[in-house]
Formats: sequence, C-alpha cells, structure tokens
Amino acid sequence: MAKLQVCPIPDDPNSYAEAFKLCTRTKNLAAGQRLHSLFAQSQHCGNIYVCNMIVEMYSKCGSLENARKVFESLACPNVFSWNIIVSAYAQHGHMLEAELLFQRMPRRDLVSWVVMVVAYSREGSCKSAKEKFDKMPERDFIAWVALISVYAACGQLYEAVTLFNLMPERNLVAWNAMLQAYSQNSDIAGVKLTFDSMPQRDVVSWTTMAAAYAREGQVDKATVVFDGMPERNVVSWNAMLAAYSSQEDDPESGDMTQVRELFDAMPEKNLVSWTSLIAAYARYGHVDKARKAFDAMPETCVAAWNALIQAYVRVGEVEMAVRVFESMPQQDMVSWNAMIAAHSQHGDMTRAKDLFDRAPRRNLRTWNTMITAYAREGNIREAEALLDKMPEQDVVTRSSMVGMYADAGDLRVARRAFDSMPLRNRVAWNVLVQAYSQAGDVVAAKALFDEMPEKDVVTWNALLAGHAHNGDLDTARELLLQEMPVRDVISWNFVIQAYAQSEQGEEALQLVRAMDMEGFQGDRVTLVSALEACASVRLVSQGRIVLSSFGDAYGSELVTGDTLVSNAVISMYGKSSHLREARVTFDRMPERDVVSWSALIAANAHNGQGAAAVEVFSAMGVEGIIPDQVTMLSVLFSCSHGGLLDKGMRYFMGLASDYGISHSSEHYHCMLDVLGRAGRSKDARELLLTMPFLPGGVAWTTLLANELNSDQRRSPSLP
Repeated sequence: MAKLQVCPIPDDPNSYAEAFKLCTRTKNLAAGQRLHSLFAQSQHCGNIYVCNMIVEMYSKCGSLENARKVFESLACPNVFSWNIIVSAYAQHGHMLEAELLFQRMPRRDLVSWVVMVVAYSREGSCKSAKEKFDKMPERDFIAWVALISVYAACGQLYEAVTLFNLMPERNLVAWNAMLQAYSQNSDIAGVKLTFDSMPQRDVVSWTTMAAAYAREGQVDKATVVFDGMPERNVVSWNAMLAAYSSQEDDPESGDMTQVRELFDAMPEKNLVSWTSLIAAYARYGHVDKARKAFDAMPETCVAAWNALIQAYVRVGEVEMAVRVFESMPQQDMVSWNAMIAAHSQHGDMTRAKDLFDRAPRRNLRTWNTMITAYAREGNIREAEALLDKMPEQDVVTRSSMVGMYADAGDLRVARRAFDSMPLRNRVAWNVLVQAYSQAGDVVAAKALFDEMPEKDVVTWNALLAGHAHNGDLDTARELLLQEMPVRDVISWNFVIQAYAQSEQGEEALQLVRAMDMEGFQGDRVTLVSALEACASVRLVSQGRIVLSSFGDAYGSELVTGDTLVSNAVISMYGKSSHLREARVTFDRMPERDVVSWSALIAANAHNGQGAAAVEVFSAMGVEGIIPDQVTMLSVLFSCSHGGLLDKGMRYFMGLASDYGISHSSEHYHCMLDVLGRAGRSKDARELLLTMPFLPGGVAWTTLLANELNSDQRRSPSLP
C-alpha cells in the first residue's frame, strides 16, 4: 500500500475501485481510510460502484461502523449495496441486524437469499437456514450445498442426504459437501460409499476421504489415501498433519516426532499448518514448544492465538490463557468460547459468566458452554434461566438439560425434557438409559433401549452397567458374551468389576481370561478388578501372574507407580495374610493417598495386628493425611481385636471433633465390639440404647455375642 501514499490515483472510478480492492485484499484499513478521504473530495464521490467497494473494504478490514456509515450515506443504494452490508453484518456474527437489513431490502436477488442461508448455516442455526431456503424464489447450488452443510453440522445426516437426493443437479461441490457431511457425523462407511460413487474427484475429495479416516483414528488408511492422491495441495498436507497429531493414545507420552517430521517435510506451509502444529503441541501438553512455534510464525492469525490459549488451558495455566486472550489483536467467538469454557471447567463460574455477559456476540456453542457448565455443577436454576433466554436451542442444549436433570436424580423431569426434544441424538438417548440404569430401574432402561433407532457401544454399556450394578450378573454376562454386537474394554470392565465386588473371584478371573483370548488389552481398571478378584478367593499366586502380565504389556510403571493399582495390591496381600508383601508394596509407592494408608491399616487389623494398625494410623497423622470413614472403621476394628479399649474410645469420641467424620451405624457397631470384648457389657448396652439410629440386627448380635462370652455369662433382658 506504499504506492497509495506517494502516487496519485488516476481520477477515474475504475482506478479508485481497484485501489479499494487492493486495500481490502491486504486488510490495510489505514490506507483505505486515507483513500476514502481522497475519494470523498473527488468529482466521482457519488459513484455507486466505488461506494460499494468502500463499504466492502471497511467490512473486510473489521470496521463495521464505518461500513454502515458509508452505506447509510448512499442516496440510492442498489441491490449490490444491500447485499454487501447484509453480508458484512452476517460475517461479523450480527445475525439480528443482518436479518433486519434483509427485511428492509427494497428488492432481493439470488445472492441476497444465498447470503442469509450461508450465514445462518455458518452460525449453526439449522431452523433459520431452512426457513430462508424454503422461501427462496429460486435456488442455486450454493444454497443447496449450504443447507446440506448446516444439516450435517447439526447432526441431521438423514436430512442432509435427503436434500442431496432432491438436488436437481449435482456438481463436484455438492458431492464434496456430502463427503464432508458423512465425515462430520463419523459415518466412515457413508464417506467411502460416496467417494466410490463420485463421477469425478478433485483434490478436495481425496483430502476429505483421508481426513475422514484420520478423524476416526484410522491413520494407516488415511496414509494410503494420501499416498494415492494424484495431486496434493497444502490442505492435503494439513489433513495428514492433523491425522498424525491425533493418533497417539497417550498425550502424556508426548511423542511428536512424526508430526514434526511431516511438518518439516511440507513443501508449502500456510497459517493452518502452523496452527495445526501449535494445536498438536497443545494436545500433548508441550506448552513451551507451542509458544515457540507460535513465535516462529511468519504471521499470526486468530486461529493460532486460539490454539495457544488451548495449550495453556490444557495444562491448567488459566491465568496465562487470560493474558494471551487479552493481548490478542482481535478475538473471535472461538476465543471467547474457549475462555468461557476454561473458567467454567476450572470451577470459576463467576468469571465464566462475566465473559459470557461481555461477549460481543454469542453462537449456539457459547450458550451451550454456559448451560452445560451450570448443568455439570448441578445449578439447575441458572441453567434453566439461560435456557429460557436462548434465541435458539439445538440437540446439544436439550441433551445437556436431560443430563442435568438425570444427574440431579429427577428422572421424571429428565424424561419430560427428553420427550419434548423435537430431535434426539444418541447422546440424549444414552444419557437417559444410563440414568435409569444408575437409579436401579433396569426395566425402564431396557424399555428405552428397545425404542432406540440406533445404538452404539455406549448404549450397550449403559444397559450392561445397569444389570451389573444391580446384581443381575448372569444377565450382564449374557449381554456381554452373547448379545452385544460390539464390545470395548469398558464393557468387559463393568462385568469383571461386578463379579469381583460380589466376592465371585473365580467368575471374574474367567472373564479376564476370555477378554484376553478375544484380543482385548485390559487397562488399569481391569487390573484393579482382577486383583480384587484374586483377593476375594485368596489367590495370591494368580494375582502375581496378573501383575506380571500387565507389567509386560504396559511396563513396570503401571504396577509399581500407579497409586490405584498399588492400593489394590496392598488389599490383596492383606486379605491373603501376606503382611510383609503388603508393607513392601506400601513402602515402594512414590505417592500414597488416604486409600493406601487405609488399606495397610485394614491389612494389619484383619490379621490380628491391632497395635501395628494403630501405629500405621499414627504415622498417617504425622504425614498430614486426613482419614475418612473407611479408615476409622479399620482403626476401630483394630482396637476391637487388639484389646485397645482406651484408644478405641478416644478415636470413637473424636470422630467428629478431631477428624470431621460423622458417626455411622458401622462405627457404632465397631465400638460395641470394642466395649464388649473388653468386658464392658454395661457400657456397650448403654451405647446401643443411646445410638442415634434404631438398633438393627448387627448391633444386637454384636452386643449379645460379647455378653455371652463375658465373665458374667448372663443373657440380656430385651426391652
């Protein structure tokens, strides 16, 4: 734009128009403003063609206010003028003002209608886009493709396919839109079928096919497609960069070698390439490398800034994310949504709501982020208040509300919210099936399950968990082994865990072996459940074999460095009277939690080592670990079987004052046993009669058993 500053513009409209177009292409607002001042003093200042170029220049350079001023100053704006200003507001996300301007238009052409359909499509407003599409006096392929895209983005794949089939003629753009529609909705079979059916393909078709495989985690197939492409562009390379970026299952491992090598091998890089690299570093938690890549960019863009924000958010550095956000030259809705989500996910709803209120514009994702955050916190009132204010709701909104009511235990309202949904996705169905299962209403869960138009492994797991958690293990096993069309590790874990926790260790271990034979590799949950199963049947040797096999598969770090696994090992050794091994496991743990200490206390207590258990409890206090209800049950049990009356009474009396733990019926039962074994039958009876609970069979049995074994040998006179 330096030429504009030193060279005079020829005094004719076309020269001015070309100069304004140059300002638009280079986003040079300052030069455009200077040029506007020159034009305003020229004899051509009323030329409508040039004035339209000025409106577009201000719009594309981000100065919507100046664009509107120029438009309103036009004596006789033509249809092009109206289309430019409507498009300007739509592209800046001001859909209400765009709609008002559209309604004011004295006449509209095909472009006017297409602008609105595309704008609503871009906003994800399926209903409004469809309304505009239906009212169009004529349609071109852009309108058809825009509506197909919005249906796909809203998860309405059936409607997208129907619209595609209704098109009077289909060009390559339409075919590519359908490829993208199937890909967005994770229908890889539909992508492949459409790709194979295409009368012709271009680089977009091939890239979409490769990206679809990559999105589904099938990186090998994506690579085959990429290698077979007749031509590639930077978009193709970017698709593969995204594929390699997402293929690692363990972000903590952070192996970015393939990603970096592919990036370095790219013959051409654009802003998307750099942004993908930053996003990959962000995914693996390499925030320093993400920042270094950002600083190395030849030029930045808002997407790159957003990726850097996500890098800091992912590692929990929200304040650094705030600094990046506040230093951005320009923020978009993604920026605002990212920061709203960051604060809400870290429990700071005050700052999240402040950002929501200050956001210059909001889309469905903005509203859904806030509603989902309130739903996650169980704040039904705030979620409902926002829901009432939402200009438009989608299936994500409604699904969040169903989940919120379900999590709150109000299945009646959850079902009512579900039944009121005009469209339901699998998430909503799965949430409600899972809610019924968790509430123990397996009959209702099964009835809803049978109604579902299509099911996935999450659906089957929800029903499976319902049977497993409600003790119907035979049905759960039958579902797992005979009825489920597809299983995952979670499916196996539900049933294995249920058998282990029901003290049916042999059955649990049989399922572990069956899982291995079917080629499934267990995870840490599988290992813990297998160890629980070994503990229930006192099979320490089998437990060691399980530990060895998992160590071979995942490395010794899983066995020795994982707190959850180590806790299960201590419990297994303790229940099998292998106290030395339990202690060795405990001592080798790099980190211990309250469960670790409780497991070692219980191991000593259940093997008659009451004094040792109390000693471990004392060491636990020195380490600053706060006991929980389970810990104190084991401690009181230790005092009971170790004859430690004074300590038992002190611990029992100090449950609330010293440890902030409410007395439960189990604590009273343990204390009754402490008193009874110490020959304090009178005190035990007095404690039973003053319990804040109605004494049940366990309480009376404990009292009577100890009285019968006492020196007095007298029977109680039951009230």
